[in-house]
Amino acid sequence: VALPPIQRLEPKATTQVRIVKQASTAKLPGDRETLFFYNMREIPPSPEKNSGHAVLQVAIQSRIKVKS
Repeated sequence: VALPPIQRLEPKATTQVRIVKQASTAKLPGDRETLFFYNMREIPPSPEKNSGHAVLQVAIQSRIKVKS
């Protein structure tokens, strides 16, 4: 489980996400590694409505491998 599951960041700010192992992972095989994926989506703020300029917004999704 990722804590906090959702958060808002101000420009130039940094944060940390804590990944906590669930009790159900005790049932996983112990003789080999298990691979999990941490999915993170970055959504930019909405542009100002009266800017008068064309705007291109890009949402970025990252997928990070986490081994156990």
